[in-house]
Amino acid sequence: MGALTDIPLSRLSVARAGTATRVNSAGLIETVAANTARIDHRYDTGTGTWVTAGLLVEESRTNLLLRSAEFDNAAWGKTRLSIAPNATVAPDGTLSGDHLTEDTSVGLTHEVSQAVSAAGTNTFSVYLKAGARKRAQLVAYNATDGNMSPSVFDLQNGSVVAGSHASASIVPAGSGWYRSSITITCTATTLYFLRPDNGSTVYYTGDGVSGVYAWGAQLEAGAFPTSYIPTTTAAVTRNADVATMLLSAIQGWNPAAWSLLIEHEIVKTSPTTTGVIVGIGDGVNFTGSVYLSNNSGGSIGWTPNFTPRPAVAGIHRDAIAIGTDGVGRASANGGAVVSNSASTVQAAPTVLALGKAPWANGNFANGYIRRLQYFPRRLSNAELQALTA
Repeated sequence: MGALTDIPLSRLSVARAGTATRVNSAGLIETVAANTARIDHRYDTGTGTWVTAGLLVEESRTNLLLRSAEFDNAAWGKTRLSIAPNATVAPDGTLSGDHLTEDTSVGLTHEVSQAVSAAGTNTFSVYLKAGARKRAQLVAYNATDGNMSPSVFDLQNGSVVAGSHASASIVPAGSGWYRSSITITCTATTLYFLRPDNGSTVYYTGDGVSGVYAWGAQLEAGAFPTSYIPTTTAAVTRNADVATMLLSAIQGWNPAAWSLLIEHEIVKTSPTTTGVIVGIGDGVNFTGSVYLSNNSGGSIGWTPNFTPRPAVAGIHRDAIAIGTDGVGRASANGGAVVSNSASTVQAAPTVLALGKAPWANGNFANGYIRRLQYFPRRLSNAELQALTA
């Protein structure tokens, strides 16, 4: 197929004002400095090991919950439940996981809660671990909207219990921890509840000692959870990741004819806004930029778009190419090659952007970039299909 360059993700320039978190190779959540790439990891339940997920590129988000890892603090209301602070090792490796201990009230819920005024679509997530109680519930409530997205999580088997809301998600975080989340749409100030479950219901008579472990609560505007943002006395914002590379830094860069292969992962389901996976442009102008994006229909575009693939969660292999004829071609996941010659490609692009638009700091993909390869020529249609299969 000719010479190719495997572009190491470590060579990318990542701009991000302020710190952010990632999961390191040991499976611990850690804080990374500003303007630092986040190579993230995930737990492989099949092998019981931590594997590289890729370069994490996210939009800006704010954790609206106070004292995110201090359920004993007055920021959290306690009802028929007490907190044993710092009772177990948390997902960040510190002794900061709290135990939520039920009281002996008869036939009632045992819960912690926090009220937040943030109308719209929000995602509530908490890291949970089984104690004597093996299940827990997340739910949101206000008088206008009622109970929203009530969902029960099995913390022994790492699963969402049948009958839970469709938005419920549970992801292994290692050492018995799971990150559980729900997504709601509310119109008023809302209480966000975390409740132990006795195995069949959250309305039960407590024994005064049993419960579950919790750490790292987060409430953020959006339809899916993003990386953990720790808080204390105030809400905290994690700024966006802007990952770029100058084309001049790519060995053998040929502006007249080139091909890019990118392996990436979409982590959000049914995205409704365009997220650019990879793009090449002058860093300013949209017109004539070359980009691959995922939106409600999925698109690989040269302004205008065309749609050779759906935008679904999971790992994808896509290739885009430009030849001396000015025609753009693309293949996705081994699919038939599609082309677009309706627009003029920029004559002098300068920037390769990953997980964001090459024309502006926007249109974030909110996912992982796993691998990137460059070819200094336009690959044939057969080669494009073979590479993405």
